[in-house]
Amino acid sequence: MEWTDYPVIVVLQAVVTVIIWFCASYVKEKGKNLATREDIEEMTRRVEAVKSEHAKELAEIRSDLTKALKSQEMVGYSELEYRKQQLEEFYGPIYAYLKSNETIFHLWNGQKLTEINLDVIRVLQSQNEAIASILINKAHLVDGDSFPEHFRRFATSTTIWNSYCSRPEDPNIPQHVAVLPEARFPSEFQDYIYSKTEDLKKRLNELHEKYQIS
Repeated sequence: MEWTDYPVIVVLQAVVTVIIWFCASYVKEKGKNLATREDIEEMTRRVEAVKSEHAKELAEIRSDLTKALKSQEMVGYSELEYRKQQLEEFYGPIYAYLKSNETIFHLWNGQKLTEINLDVIRVLQSQNEAIASILINKAHLVDGDSFPEHFRRFATSTTIWNSYCSRPEDPNIPQHVAVLPEARFPSEFQDYIYSKTEDLKKRLNELHEKYQIS
């Protein structure tokens, strides 16, 4: 080989070196790209898995919330119906009878209705009997776990009053009976019915507004 051939060899070596470097760079870059794509795909899979997991949890939470709301709503409706029944069938009617009796009794007791004395007595008797009937037949609607003591006292006093006032010959209660504690009308009974009825009315209004029931 002559000296003049050396430049060709050098050039070839240089070309080969460049090609090798280029190939190595290309392969390295491709490797990076491949790794990047694989990383992205892996990250995407993880993100989708997390999304799926959270979506499932969110669906479960929504389901639980829906059940809780429906349960709460049913409880609310149940209370509304029960309070309505209490007011319509127990407290409300007794409230109305007591209000009516209170006015009539004061007029009668003050001897303002002497001309219709017997008629007033019959009205008071019938209303007392109506209240007693409600106490007996609608006892399950009494608020609380037990019957107030003044319920019994009301029944006793009105029974005594009705029995004596039913006598056409002398519709008056003897003094020795009138002074008995058992014969006295229990004001606690009247106060209780008034207060409980008004509280129930307020509670019903609250429930109607809460559940948007007219």
